[in-house]
Amino acid sequence: MLARIRKAMDDKDQGFTLIELLVVMIIIGILAAIAIPTFLNQRNKGYDTQAKADVRAAQTEIETWFTDNQAYPASGKVVYGPAPATPAADTIYIKKSTSTDSLAYTSTNGGYCASVKSKSGDFWKVTDSASGVTKASTAC
Repeated sequence: MLARIRKAMDDKDQGFTLIELLVVMIIIGILAAIAIPTFLNQRNKGYDTQAKADVRAAQTEIETWFTDNQAYPASGKVVYGPAPATPAADTIYIKKSTSTDSLAYTSTNGGYCASVKSKSGDFWKVTDSASGVTKASTAC
């Protein structure tokens, strides 16, 4: 009896059937379809977080300028990038991060608008010292 069971076990084919392999491939495909968009979304969230930090840094620099000069800097006097070897005295230089594309700044009567575009394509802006960072559809 044991010999017959042992012979039956030895005669069985080894390996997976085609159906088993297809089921595993379908499961892997479903998991990839879920994981890849989630990963890309997390990357865009990182870009947006950096853009928010950059626009907050711009807000801090602009408000510091206002405290020192009792006026907001003129449009075109806020530069997004490294300061030159001899920076202009009437210009604010804001360090640009690698996760953002551009900063737009406009000075208005008694106020300002500063916005940063993240690499995800979203704009983040501040309009005065009391406002927080908000999402915008366009630059200032």
